[in-house]
Amino acid sequence: MNFSDVSVSLPAKVRGSEAEEEWQEVDWHVLASGTVTVDPESFLLVFKPPGSSVKAKPFGNLIKASPVNARGDEASLDENRTFIVTTSEFQHGTYRMVFSSSTEANQFADLAKKAEAAHEASQRTKDSGSPADTSAESNARLESGIRRV
Repeated sequence: MNFSDVSVSLPAKVRGSEAEEEWQEVDWHVLASGTVTVDPESFLLVFKPPGSSVKAKPFGNLIKASPVNARGDEASLDENRTFIVTTSEFQHGTYRMVFSSSTEANQFADLAKKAEAAHEASQRTKDSGSPADTSAESNARLESGIRRV
């Protein structure tokens, strides 16, 4: 799913986890405005600034997004198009994104809810110690399939 003309900002002088917890107190530096693409299955978030010479930047997998307003508190989506976004990216896992329209903000919010539910489900599976498909099982099937070819 593509979202155009999204303003993306990074937290200044703090780590991502600190920015997520104390985002109201954080100074944000605008990275650029551009297109944000989110894969609806893996929730991989990719940012592409305008210009053909600029490469797209993967931001990691979307974990959650919280709508906020100019006053710095929780916002209804009709009121604002700004989100504090948490991703799996190690270095900059927290971003502020401002969407150009409330329609795109609502679509992003719906996608973010699905991403958060998927992340919570994967954490529960991981914590219970009984994943549905372990990497070893997956690798064994892949290797078996390759040998048959």
